Amino acid sequence: KTPIDAFKRSYDLCKNYFCFIFCNNFTFHTIVIVLLISMNLILDKAPAILSFIVHFLINVILVSLGPTLVMVLYMSIRIRSEQLTGQELSDELSNIVPITNAVEMRDDYQEAKPMEPMV
Repeated sequence: KTPIDAFKRSYDLCKNYFCFIFCNNFTFHTIVIVLLISMNLILDKAPAILSFIVHFLINVILVSLGPTLVMVLYMSIRIRSEQLTGQELSDELSNIVPITNAVEMRDDYQEAKPMEPMV
């Protein structure tokens, strides 16, 4: 399948859940704004280095949670729409990572001589 087909499938899947997606994102960003305002009020009295470290940690956490929220929302909509079972979902997610074949070593690998250094 092409990337365009993936976007079409995603749109078709999510178009009936616009309110669910919007409300979850709105709630997340509202909580983020309230958290940042309260942290700014608290950290106004703190030393600059402490303020910088706390803001940095909060930004790292928020940058991690934003995309995770989107993925969780998308997967929950897929599970609801396609009525996936836990086993089907596990099988589908485990097939994302390509399977590599193991390489067997020769029986005489212990007897092999090291290569001579190239000059």
